[in-house]
Amino acid sequence: MPSHTVKQKESANDVVINLDLSSEQQDEVGSLLREYKEIFSDVPKVTNLIEHKVELTQREPIDRVTYLWLQYDRHFVGQYRRTVRS
Repeated sequence: MPSHTVKQKESANDVVINLDLSSEQQDEVGSLLREYKEIFSDVPKVTNLIEHKVELTQREPIDRVTYLWLQYDRHFVGQYRRTVRS
């Protein structure tokens, strides 16, 4: 399985808890952040919790003229696809 090339920049540790909350409330928020730290990230994840089906209105492919991508665009899309697949 290839490793992610996207670097995490933010995590649950970066969440600022409102000081207007009581100490008990701040502790509860901190506890929730620690318990669910894997979902507080700026790196997208892959899930298998949902499925979808695309129903086509016609079977024939639509012919379109392709346009040239810049080398950066090709690299970015390829990097995204590799990240999503892993």
